[in-house]
Amino acid sequence: MEKIERRTTGVTGLDFPLDGGFPVGTSIIVYGHPLSGVDLMAKQFWKPETSEEKEEGTYLILDEDPSKGMIEAGEMDLQKIAKKIEHIRDKKEGSRIIVDSLSTLIRKYGAEDVLTFVRKDIKETLNKGPNVMFTLYEGLHKEEELLLIMRAVDIFVQLRESILGNEVERTFWIRKIKGQKIPQRVVPFLITEKGLELSTTSRVI
Repeated sequence: MEKIERRTTGVTGLDFPLDGGFPVGTSIIVYGHPLSGVDLMAKQFWKPETSEEKEEGTYLILDEDPSKGMIEAGEMDLQKIAKKIEHIRDKKEGSRIIVDSLSTLIRKYGAEDVLTFVRKDIKETLNKGPNVMFTLYEGLHKEEELLLIMRAVDIFVQLRESILGNEVERTFWIRKIKGQKIPQRVVPFLITEKGLELSTTSRVI
């Protein structure tokens, strides 16, 4: 069997249940409540401290003022973002491309146009090896929009949190990985000063 080349998630401990990380050349959505750690996971994928190669990427931010190293994309439309992603690929400015957030694009341009963007406009970029990660925020989208977006991407990771007694439990739920078996366990994680990291327990789903 041909070995699948993978790229580290950047999250301590998460590569193992994913057999080494995200397959290269895939589109990824990280979905959850705005305070569940979605943006932290995106930043860890952007600049993974767990990678021996110390490879970085390009972070396009639409929702807020850019932090150091990010690119302000709030005034870009879908076509300009697609062209920017192509430019990043061609100039080899990073194999990890983050678009934060897909929720903003859906609000501005509608789910149908965003689906075309995700399915077709970035396909050539993915075919050449980079990963494109999108953040998507819970509570902002209709159920049918969410299902269509989930079908359009290769990988869909949901960050969930629940209250158990007086404790908050946070888990990764890998809902979709195109072309391979979905992990049968949710993976607990903690939010630390460095970002997200796996806890030591997991649950069968």
